Amino acid sequence: MADSTRGRGRVAIVGGGPSGLVAAKEALAAGLRPTVLEKSSSAGGLWRAADGKVWQSLRTNLSKHTCAFSDFPWPSTADDFPHAEDVADYLERYARTFGLHACIELGARVTLVQRASFGRGYCVRWVTQGGTEQAETFEFAIIAAGVFSAPHVPAELHGFQNQVVHASQYRDSSDFAGRRCLVLGAAFSGADAAASIARVAESVTLVASGTAPLYYLPRLVDGRPIDLALYSRAARDAAKRLSEAEACASRHAALARLGGRLEGLPSPRTDRKPRVAITDELSRAVSAGLLSVQTARVRACERGWVTFEDGRRAEFDVILAATGYRTAVNFLAPALSEAVEYDADDWLQPLIAHECVWPAAPNLAFVGMYRGPYFGVLELQARWACGVFAGRLPMPSAGELADGLARERAIRQMDPRPQFPHDYPTMADDLARHVGALPVTILQDSAHPLHALLYHGPLLPFHYRLQGRQANPRLAEAAIRECERSYPHLVANDAAGRGRAAGRAADGTDPEEAKA
Repeated sequence: MADSTRGRGRVAIVGGGPSGLVAAKEALAAGLRPTVLEKSSSAGGLWRAADGKVWQSLRTNLSKHTCAFSDFPWPSTADDFPHAEDVADYLERYARTFGLHACIELGARVTLVQRASFGRGYCVRWVTQGGTEQAETFEFAIIAAGVFSAPHVPAELHGFQNQVVHASQYRDSSDFAGRRCLVLGAAFSGADAAASIARVAESVTLVASGTAPLYYLPRLVDGRPIDLALYSRAARDAAKRLSEAEACASRHAALARLGGRLEGLPSPRTDRKPRVAITDELSRAVSAGLLSVQTARVRACERGWVTFEDGRRAEFDVILAATGYRTAVNFLAPALSEAVEYDADDWLQPLIAHECVWPAAPNLAFVGMYRGPYFGVLELQARWACGVFAGRLPMPSAGELADGLARERAIRQMDPRPQFPHDYPTMADDLARHVGALPVTILQDSAHPLHALLYHGPLLPFHYRLQGRQANPRLAEAAIRECERSYPHLVANDAAGRGRAAGRAADGTDPEEAKA
């Protein structure tokens, strides 16, 4: 515990996006005193209506049944795939419902997080919107700044003298009307933006030159949201019974059935884990001749001309760089940066932490700082961190921490590198075990009325409010039943084996890659 009673029980939370909001909510529930430091003028992270990183027409790639916190389901009248403004409103209602605004400092740009000179706490410095420097001591710190914090623009584009727009700045396709457009990057954001821009631009060239070809999947498969078809405990357990080669082949076969490759691109290599993007319009736009797709990378730019690696040159009016983000935690003091093994250039594994929560630093935790964050996982990470900080849950042992850090370091060394290194159902259930929220008795009792829904049905955040501390079984069951009423065939299909192959199909879905 900290030596100073002034900081006792106080938690500094860096970032006011979904991760920071749920961390604040869980801190309050644990009896802690959180302060959320958000550099922008409003909370919501990339979903902020005024200055977030999403565009007007964007819809979530995860359905409302998955893109939700466990004790705050969407209204039954909400669209299956909410628009960006709906997610911003959802987060605002969440903050208002749980009284989070009182502990949020807006316009607070964190400049330094370092170990306090006494005890085990942290000194946090920030600059206010008015330019005033402030510093306070906290007993605990949670880094929830998000992995999409620093837009990445490749150096090859620096010579382009016409307009370069990063996907984080893209707001509406009308800005590209009548213009010759190059879209660089064909994953989640690039795919949707290119298809939208193609309807109004003079021409659109999409460069799909990632490390491996993608499977392009629609949001709905056989009338049901694809995330509900992909992830179940039954599918996860079935995949574990296969060898790695068999599981990889099964994923490829399932993804080929669910969607498929894009016309004009090479087929994905079936000896490597598949990569996916979710988009409804791209394949149709390519088939209709509204845009062209190529794999040749950009070699250099000069004035308005782009030279590609195959030697071709073309002139463009604007480049949309859907080239992802890097994780920026430059506010960490050098000693802390070293302790969390921060690598600013590593897009896959920029930080090393046990279960993506606990780094090798006392009283410090990460929430949402991993590639492929789901709302349900963010919440479980926050519940675990705040439960430990409040003394209600045990800290991982030294051996557990060492083993967990070693596993995360191994991910950093993978070759080829996976699209998403953590399996969603496994990660969520493992975190729930630590929190005491895994509905073990239901999962072990095949006669329980909810057993089939929890095991064969889609993995939903609401599963983790059925039992354990802070359970809300009535709300959780109502949300689970609402999903069942909307898609009554999900459980039957999976139990019959139809969903198992789909469940083995993908390793995760990621917001910028997934925006949600």
